[in-house]
Amino acid sequence: MTTAAEVDVIAKLICKGIDPQSRAKGIQSYQREIVAEFPAIYKAKVLVPRFGLTLKPWSNWETENTSPLWWKANNNVKHQRSEFFHEATLKNLLNAVAALLLFLVLYYGEEIKDLAPKSALFVPNSFCVKIGGDWMYMHMS
Repeated sequence: MTTAAEVDVIAKLICKGIDPQSRAKGIQSYQREIVAEFPAIYKAKVLVPRFGLTLKPWSNWETENTSPLWWKANNNVKHQRSEFFHEATLKNLLNAVAALLLFLVLYYGEEIKDLAPKSALFVPNSFCVKIGGDWMYMHMS
């Protein structure tokens, strides 16, 4: 739940970076603003090479007004834990952490560009970074 809360915080900051007047609040308003600026965000991948995992935490954003599955599960567990505790899975946690990593890379861009490849556990395989005044979609093979 803490990871999803951090995603929410960074998503607001990303939206403010796109438009300082942004009033985005909630996953679907974040989706509208972020996808408008970064239309390929749904393709972004995070690799977990130690375990042979490839995570695409924003893949649901290919479709308008669609929340990521891990986000829905988090809200289900947060608001109705006794009914949805079975959704508190490692898979959802890993996707939330991957989503946060991608948003941190997106938000901090050039400040962390040299740090991203050094992670041995989570590796952002594709992401957007700000270089100079331009946003670039990066893919690492």
